[in-house]
Amino acid sequence: MLEKDRFIDYLAEVPNFLSVFIFSIFYNVASLMLIEISKSTGIATTNLSLVFTFYTIGAVIGQLTSVIYNRKFKKIQIILAGYVLTIPIAITISFNSNLILFYILYLISGYLLGVVWIQANQFVLENKVKNKDRIVTILLSFYPIGALVSPFISSTIIRM
Repeated sequence: MLEKDRFIDYLAEVPNFLSVFIFSIFYNVASLMLIEISKSTGIATTNLSLVFTFYTIGAVIGQLTSVIYNRKFKKIQIILAGYVLTIPIAITISFNSNLILFYILYLISGYLLGVVWIQANQFVLENKVKNKDRIVTILLSFYPIGALVSPFISSTIIRM
């Protein structure tokens, strides 16, 4: 008899879904605020837009090196450390007006969230859910959900 997946097993993966969601939001929220950031910092929009390149480079390097951390740390420790380090970086980004520092901070946050992305994917692939296709589809659906939500977050931040 075919064993059905339990809803609780899917629900247990919510933190991993949020990891993909946060990865998307961190990338997309700044793109919508680029003009406002440019006005408030005095940095030309063309120069500021390179932060997305640095974020992507950091994310790729983070995803490629993520498995190295598994030799010494548990996945949950890696994910928590990634978030603990990303929070002060995000706060620093919000108060920053130096272009080079923007590049460096986006590179580092891309790296950290790239590491978290791979760890979350590994968690999902090792869970109790039998239907891996469905759970991976749900996981990856959180990236476009983050992209849909980020304009509302940007508008709120700009209004404030």
